[in-house]
Amino acid sequence: MLTAMAADWTAAVGKTVPGQLAVTAGLLRCWTIAAGRPADVGFLLGLDPHAPDTHEPLAAACAAAGLTGSLLGVRGGGPAVRIVGYRRCSRLAEMIGTPPPEAPPGAFPMLGH
Repeated sequence: MLTAMAADWTAAVGKTVPGQLAVTAGLLRCWTIAAGRPADVGFLLGLDPHAPDTHEPLAAACAAAGLTGSLLGVRGGGPAVRIVGYRRCSRLAEMIGTPPPEAPPGAFPMLGH
């Protein structure tokens, strides 16, 4: 199963986003644990700096899930998809659920913030 998943994310030229990718609650939770962090404004979902061709497709997949965000470059604190706004941040918090017990306080977006 993991071999097939790895094949979906790779191509001859490097990392690629599978065409059928749907941003689900589970995917967002893993993404948040691996590369999410609060920002001065909103919440950042980190992106791979070595795979810039994946940034726009991942931002588009977030938008399709109701989490339209802006792409930030290195100078803006990225690369990352920045989710801002009460509704979007609440939706993100609702989708990813409660933080794991090991998460530092404030590391996860919270409902109503």
